[in-house]
Amino acid sequence: MQYYSKIKSLCKERKLSLKELAEILEITPHGLNYMFNNDSMQIRILIKISEHFKVPITYFFTDSDKLSNTEFDIDRVFETMKQIVKERIK
Repeated sequence: MQYYSKIKSLCKERKLSLKELAEILEITPHGLNYMFNNDSMQIRILIKISEHFKVPITYFFTDSDKLSNTEFDIDRVFETMKQIVKERIK
């Protein structure tokens, strides 16, 4: 998923380590790494990340790396979210 590189980039821009981000999210660094490595990011964690960095949740579902004027296709966002949910149910 593209959210990993975007989260990593946001951390780098804000001089925040992934360990520090995990603490902010109230999860272990191992848990955060597991989500990244297994492409299993929980929506609630993504929402917390969005809130912490003050970026719209849709930022993580777009191809653009630009924060300003982030355009997105709402149908694509919902399809991506449905796919994530389906994978969780398996």
